[in-house]
Amino acid sequence: MVTLLKIKVKYNNETLEKKLENYIKNNFGVVYEIASFAPVYLLGGAIRDLIMSKEPKDLDFIVLGMEYLKNILEVLNKHKITFTYNHFGGYRINYNGVHVDLWGSNDLFSAVQYNVDGLFFYLNDNNLISFSFDDFVKNGLKLINPDNNIEKGREKKLIQFEKDYRNL
Repeated sequence: MVTLLKIKVKYNNETLEKKLENYIKNNFGVVYEIASFAPVYLLGGAIRDLIMSKEPKDLDFIVLGMEYLKNILEVLNKHKITFTYNHFGGYRINYNGVHVDLWGSNDLFSAVQYNVDGLFFYLNDNNLISFSFDDFVKNGLKLINPDNNIEKGREKKLIQFEKDYRNL
């Protein structure tokens, strides 16, 4: 079940949604142009880092709908944004020193690897969407897909996030 999640934590009188929106606009605002014609989601570590008031090391976006790839290329070319292809078949971009991964998918759920990664920021209306984050808050971290060949240390990092999150 997909639920909208309204986090009541405020950061200097700023909601988490506003903090995410401002961070994206300041670091890769071009993605909002893509969101004007396609559903775009921020997922993964950037959301976790901003919850913990840390600087994200990268921004990971999914554009829902493979039919938008041509339009995405047009936006990147229009803004003279160079890219390479990442190992997911999407675009790897270094934008003013910010590492960005942007890819298309017809299945948003395929991006979910951990319960905590079930928290998505939907750029089209600047809302947090929880696929499984609520379960993380209630029951703790669990691997959803144990065969996802996670890198060493990732599980330990997420367990530390769980500990830190409980202290907020």
